[in-house]
Amino acid sequence: MQIYVYSGHHSNELFEGLKKSWSENHLFILCPPKLDHFNWIRVLPKGKIHILGDFSSHAIAEILKEQKVLNECDEQIVYPDVPVLGVFTSGTVSGSPRLSLYSKNNVEKSLEGILTFFNPAKITDIFCYPQAFHTFGLTLGYIHSIIYNRKLWFSEGRYSTLAHELRSSLDMETLLTLGTPTHFHDLAAYLKEHNKTLAPSYSCIMGGAKVSVAQWFNVRDELKIESPSIGYGATEACPGITHHPAGHVPKEDGEIGYPLPHLRIRVIPGEGLEFSGESLCLAIIEDQTIVFRKRVIIRDDIHIRASDEMYIFKNRSELVLNRGGTKYYLEHLESVIEAEIGLRVVGVVVPDERLGEDLGLLLVTDHLAEFEILKKKIQDFLKVKYAYFFDLKFCLTIPKLPVTSNGKIDRNQALMLLIHQN
Repeated sequence: MQIYVYSGHHSNELFEGLKKSWSENHLFILCPPKLDHFNWIRVLPKGKIHILGDFSSHAIAEILKEQKVLNECDEQIVYPDVPVLGVFTSGTVSGSPRLSLYSKNNVEKSLEGILTFFNPAKITDIFCYPQAFHTFGLTLGYIHSIIYNRKLWFSEGRYSTLAHELRSSLDMETLLTLGTPTHFHDLAAYLKEHNKTLAPSYSCIMGGAKVSVAQWFNVRDELKIESPSIGYGATEACPGITHHPAGHVPKEDGEIGYPLPHLRIRVIPGEGLEFSGESLCLAIIEDQTIVFRKRVIIRDDIHIRASDEMYIFKNRSELVLNRGGTKYYLEHLESVIEAEIGLRVVGVVVPDERLGEDLGLLLVTDHLAEFEILKKKIQDFLKVKYAYFFDLKFCLTIPKLPVTSNGKIDRNQALMLLIHQN
């Protein structure tokens, strides 16, 4: 098997590589920035690895070392189908790398199911905003374009105002725009700053973070997108689980629509949402272990509205910060700060108009005079660690941890302290 491993952002190299790989049934794996663990290669199908994109010399050496281990191994893992696409969950940034592998059937069924919530005749072009992780834009953008022969538009490189410049220049009614709520928030701000208006277009998919009723109406009325839609899913679902139909006006914040027709979905109170079906990923690789799951539970608090069986996203059950579509595990983030800087911190999720959620930090120290120095150290470290700058607008020092009656960290109290301070 030919295996292509790519690191980087939106680019023609990525698009052309995917097109070739898809047509020839090769395996194409997209790696997020700063990925430094490659032992997952050991459990891939045996084959020749081709390295594409922006890898460091250290990463290239590690990839080649792991390929040698893979091809010298006597045992061969039997896959139930041929993997053609690999994507890391966004949780990889703050936990062990978790890679989802998809078969062609996984991808095709996911797209087929999502498109039942649209009028496909109204889609000829797709605009895809850059994202830190490729799950959402990859399946719904790149592969969608390849399978259905729809023109794909994107700005090369990292997310910047160039993406808004390109999007604002497009003038076709049959356009589908893909992005997180943050992208659409920024697009509206860009248009206002430059005194521009958008040409009317058919639809969009807002995914990766909770969408409010106000955001839905802003997209329709300010951005002139006739029939906005909302996607909800997970990397393991390739990526859709439920979808809010194009143009269906939401009644409350957090609406995520209805299950994709090919999936079996069950809401388990206190645990999350379980799904199974044809777009459940072929395999999951984590810590050098590969599993072929029949079902997956997403640990989100999901309700079903009795009046119309609409699925409603309430919040995440785990300690996860979803910052503009990229997820960070708070306990892991706290541990790496303590290990690097020697400072105990408590991380909390703070609501943010643009990002949906942002990071708030309590610094457990008696040295109040060093607050600005410690804050700068943390910001610099997190920028190197995750390749993103955390503004830390909500940050203060406390002499001891806030705890509950049973001795656990009281994150609700921590959040109140941060909000009242600001």
